[in-house]
Amino acid sequence: MENINPHILCLSEHHMEEHELLQLTLSGYTLGSCFTCEHLQGGGVCIFDRKDPNINKTDITHTFREKDLEICAVELETEASKVIVLSVYRAPTGDFNQFLKKLDDTLKFLYKPKTEFLLCGDINVNYLHDNNHKK
Repeated sequence: MENINPHILCLSEHHMEEHELLQLTLSGYTLGSCFTCEHLQGGGVCIFDRKDPNINKTDITHTFREKDLEICAVELETEASKVIVLSVYRAPTGDFNQFLKKLDDTLKFLYKPKTEFLLCGDINVNYLHDNNHKK
């Protein structure tokens, strides 16, 4: 593990309040973006980055909806491309249709030509069994 040094760490279900996340230190990383639940316990997503000046927080606070879509994002710009990294979580009791709608709205809001997306997280869909959510 000593040789593994990713640029970005995406965490889902961190179960922390914002002040706890702000105090959390991961050696070599800074908190790039986060979502914490205000009304419910558990959940939450965050993204840590390696203090890279080419990584910027992306404001998508209008899409937050506890349980249905908990999301945060950072944008990585290089000379060749722009990549938006999103960390998402949907609680098992969240509304799946609202999750899809809000995620679609978010991707449309962020979309620009030559932008790539990297979506990380836990959407609580069991891919081992046939179900409508899997489709």
